[in-house]
Amino acid sequence: MSISLLRDLALLDLPATIDRADDIDALRSLVAGGMIKADIPPAVRHLGALTQPPATVTEITRLGRSMLRSRLAP
Repeated sequence: MSISLLRDLALLDLPATIDRADDIDALRSLVAGGMIKADIPPAVRHLGALTQPPATVTEITRLGRSMLRSRLAP
């Protein structure tokens, strides 16, 4: 889930490199929702297979931090 990834990202020093394809898909959702800023290169096709280069998360936005606070509130 992208919110759990957002929580994980908040614990890292940014910029952070993410290389798991499932996490990169979740990053796309977080970027679209305005919760993070990230450089996500397009997938590359090699002999009929797709390879996803790593993404770089550069920032958790104010909206992303607000979302984290609301999820952590009792």
